[in-house]
Amino acid sequence: MMTDQQAIDRALAYLADNHVVDDDVRLVVRPEWIRRMPGVVVVGYNSAEFVETGDPAARLVGNMPIRVEESTGDCRALSMNEYFELYEAT
Repeated sequence: MMTDQQAIDRALAYLADNHVVDDDVRLVVRPEWIRRMPGVVVVGYNSAEFVETGDPAARLVGNMPIRVEESTGDCRALSMNEYFELYEAT
C-alpha cells in the first residue's frame, strides 16, 4: 500500500514533469486534500501563496486533483466525472 507521502511525491513529480503549473509557482498539498479509493490515492494541490495568505488571486484555477495508481505509481489528472463521484461519496 502506498503511503500518503509517496502519493504526494508522485503527484508533485507528475505536475513538474508535465509542466502543469508554471515552474515559479510553489505547490502545497494538505492532508485533508488526500482521498483514497480502492487502488487509488487522489492528491489535491494548490499554490503555497494561496494556502499561506488566503488571497483568492493566488489560488490556482482549474487544477484537478491528481489520481495516483497505488500498484504502478502512474498519475493523471482526475476526470470531472471521477471528481464528482469521489467528492459526492465523502
